[in-house]
Amino acid sequence: MTNNSNRTIDIKIELRKRALDMARNNRVLEAFAGDGVLWDAVQSKYGLTVQRTRVDRKKGYRGAYIVGDSLQVMRSIDVHSYGIVDLDDYGVPVTHLAHLIDIGYSGVVVITALLSGLSKPPRLLLSKLPPSWRDVFGSQRTITIRELIADYLHEHGLQRWQVYEYNNAHKYGQNGTRGIYALVDFSDRKPHNG
Repeated sequence: MTNNSNRTIDIKIELRKRALDMARNNRVLEAFAGDGVLWDAVQSKYGLTVQRTRVDRKKGYRGAYIVGDSLQVMRSIDVHSYGIVDLDDYGVPVTHLAHLIDIGYSGVVVITALLSGLSKPPRLLLSKLPPSWRDVFGSQRTITIRELIADYLHEHGLQRWQVYEYNNAHKYGQNGTRGIYALVDFSDRKPHNG
């Protein structure tokens, strides 16, 4: 789970409320759950009940959750029964997105995709981009994580998403974090004819 500072938690809570409004049910799979503070806050703020399955690699978080690799858990359960899959990771959860695309998941996905400092996007994300990106990395063009994720989603027939950009490089310089918070509707996935 990403670090939830006061500056970012409000937008993350609102994004999850929107996900609930879009979802076919209130079942949530939290792939990087940590202490579960975001969904706790959603339930508290809006007076809602959410049925959650929490997963995290680390031991020691409060409450009941599955300790383990969230991708392995996703591969071993019926993900289709969840209206929402929450991918609030340190990094870019592209392997999780690829799995959801591969199995034809048709719910709502909440994504946090962050790059710290001068880190590069994951190779899997880059390898799945459309041919129009082939020469971009040899050029001087600046690429945003928003563009990468948007093209990745579009390439896989996902047309509806809401994206909020995050960048604290103004405060931390090259060691800052940049990324997106996104809400993706997998229910209207269209075949891509590219």
